[in-house]
Amino acid sequence: MDSSSSPDNPKIGDVREGFSLRFVSTMQLYYALRRLASINTTVTLSLSDSGLDARCISPSHVSMAILSIPKEAFTEYSIAGETRFALELEDLLTALQSAGESWVHLSIDGEAPGGSLVAAFKEGNVKVAFDDSISPPPDLRVEFDVESLLLLDELRSLVTHAYRRGCTHLNFTTHEELLSGNCGGLIKRFAPIWLKNKVGKAEASYALAELKEMVITSKTQRVVLLSYGNDKPLSLDYIIPLNYTLSAARLTYFLAPERPHE
Repeated sequence: MDSSSSPDNPKIGDVREGFSLRFVSTMQLYYALRRLASINTTVTLSLSDSGLDARCISPSHVSMAILSIPKEAFTEYSIAGETRFALELEDLLTALQSAGESWVHLSIDGEAPGGSLVAAFKEGNVKVAFDDSISPPPDLRVEFDVESLLLLDELRSLVTHAYRRGCTHLNFTTHEELLSGNCGGLIKRFAPIWLKNKVGKAEASYALAELKEMVITSKTQRVVLLSYGNDKPLSLDYIIPLNYTLSAARLTYFLAPERPHE
């Protein structure tokens, strides 16, 4: 993925305006953002009229994660035009966790060298420096061959068993309305809530170590939208409920397919 600066893919410092955001729960924001850290701890945040978008790409460029939180989930959401910045996520996560359950107000400190994010809590505040050397991950548009809503427990069980068997990759196969996953003699036929298949037969293989990090563990998460295709990325799409609001965040992972050995 290209990381150079261009009119369609500007450097972080090229797009930055003032903003004022207030979120009612530090821990809700912490748990939502923490799910990105399994991919990379350097994260690009974008603010637009629709809400906050946080995304990161793995150092190997084989996986990517996008977290979207609608502006309706914030008790205050004020931006002066489109805003984009990158930072080290671990610093922000540490601040959110250390603050305990509280509200959090996010704003920009334009006077600091290079700029920084100010996270203010009921007691105290912390500044996290921006990193203008980072370019945002590109928009990824994929026309998937197969989309299926699965019970998360089914997918988690397959991935866990495959990992324990020492598998290095996991194959997904769809024929008509039958979806299965397999590796090394282990075969799991899913019972999808629904399935859309545009091609009749689709098959692809994905690295299990990366896939394992994308299968989240949550007492409240019941389903996941799995999408993939022939020689196409795998996508796992989650709707993350947020307490204190009727709005929900959306978390999407992407994983590049493994190429067959020449």
